[in-house]
Amino acid sequence: MRRFESSVDVLAKIDGLAADVRKRGVRQSPLPDRASVLIALTDLFTARKEHTGEEIARYEDMAMRMMADAGPSAQAHAAAQLAAHPQTPAVLIDALLAAGGTAASLILEHSPRLSDEALMNAALHAQDDVAAGLARRKSITTPLVRALSRRHDNAVLRSLARQSAALHDDATLLRLIEAAREDRELASILFETCPDKSALGPLFLDAPPQARAIILANAEAVSFTAGSIHRVQFSNRTLNTWMIERARQGRWGLVAQELARLTKLPRAHVDALIADGRGEGLAVLLAAVGMPREDAVYIFLACAPAISHSCERVYALAELMERL
Repeated sequence: MRRFESSVDVLAKIDGLAADVRKRGVRQSPLPDRASVLIALTDLFTARKEHTGEEIARYEDMAMRMMADAGPSAQAHAAAQLAAHPQTPAVLIDALLAAGGTAASLILEHSPRLSDEALMNAALHAQDDVAAGLARRKSITTPLVRALSRRHDNAVLRSLARQSAALHDDATLLRLIEAAREDRELASILFETCPDKSALGPLFLDAPPQARAIILANAEAVSFTAGSIHRVQFSNRTLNTWMIERARQGRWGLVAQELARLTKLPRAHVDALIADGRGEGLAVLLAAVGMPREDAVYIFLACAPAISHSCERVYALAELMERL
């Protein structure tokens, strides 16, 4: 087994190397001496899985002397090496966690030596960039994902969206879905990872075709309350004719205004549904206000060419309306 070099030997090697490099002038941006020492010591320590008590104590003593002044880059390097090492001294884990930034994020993501209390404290109080590491932690617990889901940082929430514990906790999933309304990347991750695509109905406009089909099929079987049904007003033949004419003129803002009035939906939601490139959003709106199939076809024929120039697409949308 290779001997763990003494601190005197290590420092002599590093000092000699640093002096030679400075003399040659080949290093453009030299690390501070303490950073170089910490990196070298850590690489030597983690090269082996087992050390004697004396070797661990020597490394701990020297590393702690260098840690505070080593700088974020060297601290991150040490954290990446030490986080999963079985003999990393606990005091170094604490020091790297206290250092913050990338070092703390790596410790939270990979170290098995952290207590439940320390993890929860990080979930509640750590900076967002640090908490993102915790959100990527394997086998993360439900209490932690619930605490992290209350944050408003996109990186944290996107990492949570890849965690099984988050996707199977109803409260956390609801928060992720709500946040995904304003974050299309988060929505995309949820459609990739969430096993129950029908639960992602609020993200319908961001859904890929297969997930849309699942959401629409689920909508066909939903039982609405009397209040939900009575909230929506139905259109009439006169209003339908008026909307058809405005659609033909390209005055979709006026069409949206009437559909928002009838459905009691926010105007921004109606605009987004009408702007849906596949036409399914518009079909849902027209079905909600009870527009007959024959009138809806005229509306679809006034849409963008991707819809209006495809008989197959127009008839598919009309059939969707009838099912809904």
